[in-house]
Amino acid sequence: MLYSNKKNIFGGKRHTFLPCLPEGETIVHFIFGTDDLRLKERLASLTSSYFADPRDPNVSTIIDNFDLSRLAMEINSMPFLASRRLVIVKNLLKAKGVDQAKVIEIIDKAPNEVDLIFFEEGVPDQRTSLFKRLKREKTEEFRDLIGYELNNWVADEIVRQGGTIKPQDAAMLAGYVGADLWHLKMRSQS
Repeated sequence: MLYSNKKNIFGGKRHTFLPCLPEGETIVHFIFGTDDLRLKERLASLTSSYFADPRDPNVSTIIDNFDLSRLAMEINSMPFLASRRLVIVKNLLKAKGVDQAKVIEIIDKAPNEVDLIFFEEGVPDQRTSLFKRLKREKTEEFRDLIGYELNNWVADEIVRQGGTIKPQDAAMLAGYVGADLWHLKMRSQS
């Protein structure tokens, strides 16, 4: 078990980490890819594994307009009435004019109570120093599903929603719609 549900001082649930995740170590997640449905679902899953409410004051999201001073401030802020703080940084590698060496320095100096999620839509330039630094962390790439993987995803999604489907029907649905998982998800709900 990676975390347990505990009540915070306001009575709401929040997740706190047990000893299997070392207390006081910064955890950096790097998720990216072209499959935006699974990518966004993974971001939501990671966020909810920290705090039940993504609007919790200990969750900060930085999108676009990457100002290094704001990035440093968000990452270096300590948790408020909690043991951990989560900072989500979206599409940093796509931003123009960002000093990647300074970003790496900010990441390396992050307080132990702060965890980071770097979220990139699409496949970023893998030659950059920041990509190479983030790749050393907990990295997940979400590529578009094809063939057997796509058929399995369709079948699993329908089962997850309480339905049943034959393998050949899952393959036919996947072949009809293609790798557009948003469309497949809507179709599987009907």
